[in-house]
Amino acid sequence: MKKLRKTKTNISLFLSLSVFFLSSFFILSSASSETVRYNFDSATSKIIFKGKSTLHSFEGEATEISGFAQGDTENIDRNPKGNFQVKVKSMKCEKEKMTANMLEDMEADKYPTIDFELQDVSILKQPDESNKYYLVSISGKLTIHGVTKEITFPADVEITEKDFNLHANVPLSLKDFNIKPSSFLFFLRVKDRIDLEIHIHGLRENV
Repeated sequence: MKKLRKTKTNISLFLSLSVFFLSSFFILSSASSETVRYNFDSATSKIIFKGKSTLHSFEGEATEISGFAQGDTENIDRNPKGNFQVKVKSMKCEKEKMTANMLEDMEADKYPTIDFELQDVSILKQPDESNKYYLVSISGKLTIHGVTKEITFPADVEITEKDFNLHANVPLSLKDFNIKPSSFLFFLRVKDRIDLEIHIHGLRENV
């Protein structure tokens, strides 16, 4: 009888210790990772778009950008969330006539924003002593001119205590988004490919 009581006591002690260590493990695990949100700062973010026409190259810039990036700062590929939005009318070319043609081709009044919704992030390379940026692969849904396409592109991402920086180059086809550039002076036509140079700066919430 004494032996049975001792056995029960040992089992109870073992279960109690097991629960304690498991609880401690989960508490420490949750404390070691932190989900934070960075809101994009339009004043320090920009998207440069570059293209070619029949006679020359051109470029312009979009400056009204909003959105956020949210995730685990220690595991940026674990359940990330984010999006960004660009006001089409904030896109300006070098010449006013080119800007007017572009906004008309993009039907800016009907489709006032360009939107990107993040779906996945994969880490290609971790930061090291020579480079403070992550190299990542970003996947998501891009909507331009009322057309949504799934895209994937590489990007450099830096995360600090106070801010978030992303730099990427994304080639796009205007045909994919049903945009047909108008001719200027009957012979000057914008070619189909446009390259986006993305520079996004985000500020951490509550910092």
